[in-house]
Amino acid sequence: MNLSHRNAVVFDLDGVLIDSRLQMEFVFRECYRQFVGDGEPPLREFFQRMGMPLPEILCDLGLPSDMLQTYRKLSRQLYRQIPVVSGAYSTLNLITTMGLPIGLMTGKDRERTVEILSHCGLKHFFSAIVCGDDAYPGKPAPDGLLALTAHLGVSPERTMIIGDSVLDVHCGLAAGALTGAVTWGFESKERMSSCGAHYCFSSFDEVDSWLLSMAVPIQADTTLAYSQTGVRE
Repeated sequence: MNLSHRNAVVFDLDGVLIDSRLQMEFVFRECYRQFVGDGEPPLREFFQRMGMPLPEILCDLGLPSDMLQTYRKLSRQLYRQIPVVSGAYSTLNLITTMGLPIGLMTGKDRERTVEILSHCGLKHFFSAIVCGDDAYPGKPAPDGLLALTAHLGVSPERTMIIGDSVLDVHCGLAAGALTGAVTWGFESKERMSSCGAHYCFSSFDEVDSWLLSMAVPIQADTTLAYSQTGVRE
């Protein structure tokens, strides 16, 4: 696939663009202590479901639904502690310079997503955003990704989705998109290396190299003009 103005790139958020693991672990532990009690919370199972909407994760793990609002409240209190992954800015700048629209697909609710993106200086990169509280089933269902590609004006087959979980990859494959698995997120390197993705990246430098190797010249007058709004207006 040669990259041109007819292509798009879609990213997952947590574990790919931002390093939110420590913050999420702290909040999950605290919520588990408050609503379940003593004992070790199912962190591994929790992180393996990253990309799903939080209500679905809690239901899937058999945890009280009352945890939802407390989790979101504590997360909002601590979001300023979340760093951007090294190399993320330069890769997003590169994609923008190439004239490709960028989408975001996350299991986070929209309020927290916009808050984090704004704080981290990332919001302006994204033409469209699908969040966990939008009217689509969560990953690995392809519905949200298909909505993103339609909004961006590209076909799923000409879209690359880059994520750090098996759910991201399965979502992309179900939509017919090209899939990129990163090894610096919530899942183990071994699991992401063998999850069936078309490409596996161990750093944003590798993402950059792939982008440049697949690029074709783009004329200035063919560069896509796109809005800064999300899929849900």
